[in-house]
Amino acid sequence: MKLLSKLIDRDNSGQITLMPEEAEDMWHTYNLLQIKDSLRASTFRKVQTESSTGSVGSNRVRTTLTICVETIDFDAQACMLRVKGTNIQENDYVKMGAYHTIELELNRKFTLAKKLWDSVVLERIEQACDPGYNADVGAVIMQEGLAHICLVTSSMTVLRAKVETTIPRKRKGSCTQHDKEQKIQFPNCTSRRLTPPSGWRMLLSDWCSYGAGRCGCVNLRKIHSVREQSESGDTREAG
Repeated sequence: MKLLSKLIDRDNSGQITLMPEEAEDMWHTYNLLQIKDSLRASTFRKVQTESSTGSVGSNRVRTTLTICVETIDFDAQACMLRVKGTNIQENDYVKMGAYHTIELELNRKFTLAKKLWDSVVLERIEQACDPGYNADVGAVIMQEGLAHICLVTSSMTVLRAKVETTIPRKRKGSCTQHDKEQKIQFPNCTSRRLTPPSGWRMLLSDWCSYGAGRCGCVNLRKIHSVREQSESGDTREAG
């Protein structure tokens, strides 16, 4: 999450402009929004137009609206927030009091205004904007022919990769091909490169050599520390 501006008065009222950059930022935004908040963002509106001949048509125009929040819908799959409310500022295309739904997406800034910013909400914003506040655990969930590679953060689990492979069925009297494909499946999965929020890259195959099983999780910070120690010649286990 990127903090673009912050204007908070002494009575804790004011507005903050933010830009979500990652999937987890949308989850933070969902928790920041409350009913009766004021939300300002760029959006599309279908507008009816009438030509000189009297024919009526409709066009989608981009405009910036400020609405009073009434309903909030979070779509985790599409990584999108749909916020519905009434227009509270004059606009060329939308009347005062008219309903409109603003869709908040990644890399699209918005301004959120509250009559009272409490310490819990402000702390969440600080955490969301802090690059050091990142995922601690990577997890691989596997079954025959399918693997999900996830990052587990303090707020949610983020699916980073899905690996599928075809494994031949066992044949009567011979399981050689079936067993061979099963052995290939796991290295294929662990060779996927991830980019955790902290910015450094790692291969899941790095931590497989430190004892992770075919299905489980591991502390990414610990493995990162083990790697640094091995490169420096210190073979002691990380605490």
